[in-house]
Amino acid sequence: MLRLAGQITRENNPELFAVLDQLNLSIVIFSASGVLLYGNQQANQLANMGGKELPGTLIWDLPIWNDPQKTKKNFFRFIKILEREKSFSFELKIPDGKNNRVIHFELTPFFNTVGELESVIAQGQDVTAYHHVEDQLKAQKQLLSVTVDSAPLVLFVVDRNGIVRLSAGKARQLLKDRRLHSLGKHIKDIYADHPEVIQNIARAMSGEQFGTQLRLMDLVFEVSYAPLYDENGEIIGVVGVATDMTSQAQIEAELEETQHRLIQASETERLRLAQDLHDGPLQEIIAITYQLQTLEAGLTHTQDYETLKNVQDALQDAVRSVRIFCSELRPPTLAPFGLEKAIRSYAEQYQKMHPETLILMDLDSDKQSLPEMTRLTLFRIFQEAMNNVWRHAEATLVRVRLSLTDTNITLEIKDNGKGFVIPSRWVTMARQGHLGLVGAMERAQGLGGNLHITTNPGEGVTLQVSVKRPEGKLKEE
Repeated sequence: MLRLAGQITRENNPELFAVLDQLNLSIVIFSASGVLLYGNQQANQLANMGGKELPGTLIWDLPIWNDPQKTKKNFFRFIKILEREKSFSFELKIPDGKNNRVIHFELTPFFNTVGELESVIAQGQDVTAYHHVEDQLKAQKQLLSVTVDSAPLVLFVVDRNGIVRLSAGKARQLLKDRRLHSLGKHIKDIYADHPEVIQNIARAMSGEQFGTQLRLMDLVFEVSYAPLYDENGEIIGVVGVATDMTSQAQIEAELEETQHRLIQASETERLRLAQDLHDGPLQEIIAITYQLQTLEAGLTHTQDYETLKNVQDALQDAVRSVRIFCSELRPPTLAPFGLEKAIRSYAEQYQKMHPETLILMDLDSDKQSLPEMTRLTLFRIFQEAMNNVWRHAEATLVRVRLSLTDTNITLEIKDNGKGFVIPSRWVTMARQGHLGLVGAMERAQGLGGNLHITTNPGEGVTLQVSVKRPEGKLKEE
């Protein structure tokens, strides 16, 4: 190799040197004693030779070194490594103004016929840009790590084998049990007592992206799951974000309890008001009618008799109105006879007052099997639906259906009225004055159920409320 390097020159082989000079690599050949035998144009520029040729120069005498003696010592250390290894690589930082250039060198040794190291070819590539990108990535990774670690969430990755590969985020500190230290563990070992987590991971692993709520001990998390794909579109795992919603869940629970208590207080006040009206003004009006009856026998003039009769009729109308009002406040059949009887009684009374509207009913008997609050809530929703039929629907037909199974209760009120456009948000309905429907929705939610309204202009309204049955099977008669 020494002989070859000495024989090949720019003068006798210009084509080879032209090719070597065009390479985006620094090509250097040097002897085992440190003498440079060849360097292409890139190497000359790198060595900062100022127009001089590299051949004949000792490596540690190049002007790029701050400490030639240290460079010489390192050189012979590399030579000893190359005597044992077939190749060797390292990165070299070379001062370049205010910054350093980073060159990655690959060294390949050549041995003579007796096995002695004779020369070395070094290929150097400028990797400064790669290091710059790597430094940026590290900075971004650090920023992401700080951000995730400061956020009230847990970012996690599970591979296709169910092993947790990433778990980060401030909310991890809330997991004071074995889940805090989950890296490298199988998801089944971590969440053996929460099979829903394992099922959710399996769903995401099958390609589904979804969100759900998870309760761990006294903590509440909103968890988003998504499949993780490789460059070929193959699922290689699951990525998820669990956000700590414990405080919000507690606020919602307290708000729900407050709402429930307000409804109870409202019903208690309605009962008290109904009782006061029944025991007070209603009885007084009835007493007056009796007193007027005693006066009737003493009347001698026909005009006086007719006047008294008109007064008596007015008082009877007042008695009926107060009784209806009391019934609205507290349906008398609800407690002793159940929801089905209360709905029938109300519908019959409604039919008398509004004969233009036909009411058809398909009602399962609850046989007083439902708790009082469930009966009362569903009756109030039915009552509000009928009020809307009277005030807004202009309907001629109303169908009422009450269905009870072992697990669910469904109440549906459907009319053939003029319908309306459902706002995108419930608060809009409240702002438009439809507070009754908003109240019905809140009552349904208070029972843990859902209220759905289906309507379009000219297509009538279907109001359906579904709640879970508080008790199991129907009571036997």
